[in-house]
Amino acid sequence: MTAELVIEEIGNIFYLCWEDEDGVGATLGDDPEDGTGPAPSDLDEYEHWLACNVAPTTGGCINGPRGYAWETLHEAKQACRAINIRLKLPRGLPTWAQTAINAGWKPPKGWKP
Repeated sequence: MTAELVIEEIGNIFYLCWEDEDGVGATLGDDPEDGTGPAPSDLDEYEHWLACNVAPTTGGCINGPRGYAWETLHEAKQACRAINIRLKLPRGLPTWAQTAINAGWKPPKGWKP
């Protein structure tokens, strides 16, 4: 995906949004259908689907008026970090690894599930 996750502050709440050369786009969780159903085969859709599955499992995630949100910048940064780690790893991680990454664990360089 040419877009990257960025943190947007709106009304003292922090959201994770996709940003590309055209500017800020979709917010994670802004559509109730985000992250539901089976994993899509299209890479861009898969990345959004995965991000929307990881986001609500990170610390401090709430359902804000515009999607998944965090009340502190620190929590939003942790969520963004967890999502970016997951996006770099292969599909089908064991549940224990998913939980550990979502809680802030960073796999060592060269780690394979």
